[in-house]
Amino acid sequence: MCLIIGTAGQNIGQPTEVTAMEGAIVQIKCTYQTTGFNGLSWYQQRDGKAPTFLSYNVLDGLEEKGHFSSFLNRSKRYSYLLVKELQMKDSASYLCAVRDTVTMRPL
Repeated sequence: MCLIIGTAGQNIGQPTEVTAMEGAIVQIKCTYQTTGFNGLSWYQQRDGKAPTFLSYNVLDGLEEKGHFSSFLNRSKRYSYLLVKELQMKDSASYLCAVRDTVTMRPL
């Protein structure tokens, strides 16, 4: 099984491909370099389909959501997505996206 990894946002790094066996636990890491940070999202995208939202982290630590979990470390600027008990249906592209902090100024 092969999981293809992609990125979105500014200065984000991810591996390009992960190969694993069914039933395995897969960890996909995402690093980012941004001055303003307002959260990190993970998405799954299957061939020809729109990305599907998996998780959103604002605070440090682990967010568990069934089959998928995500971890965020803001000081070291990385996150990872855990896929537990890998199945064939998990074969997809996984995208991370950083939301920059937006500063509003009067016109």
